[in-house]
Amino acid sequence: MRTSIRSFSAENRLVVAGGRDLYGEPRQVLLFSEHDRMWRGVGFFSGERPSAGWMGDRAWLWTEEGTFFSLETGASVRIPLDGGPPPRERPACAWTGMELIMFGGKKGSRFFLDAWAYDPKGSSWRRLDHFPSTR
Repeated sequence: MRTSIRSFSAENRLVVAGGRDLYGEPRQVLLFSEHDRMWRGVGFFSGERPSAGWMGDRAWLWTEEGTFFSLETGASVRIPLDGGPPPRERPACAWTGMELIMFGGKKGSRFFLDAWAYDPKGSSWRRLDHFPSTR
């Protein structure tokens, strides 16, 4: 049994990343195919409690740094941080159809209250400056 998993759907597949079980925090990515009704491991990640989602042609996972992840091969490629956010854990992320939006997160005892957008086609980051502050 796992709790605190990160999951998302990718076409006719369910992807589960991380979570907690009786032995700690598994760092495996699992894929359930609706077609063949089977689970299979498709890779591993470093860090804890990733943010995760589907971008139409690949998955992304974010632990301290971001990774693009192929569900077909298990191959992973780091998302470059040049000109982008400092490394962080547990940010809230969403795919807009064109950009990966990231907000907040933490590193140790430091909490981030910033927002960033990543364009995978241009491999570039931009800070979202007009983000509301906390009250």
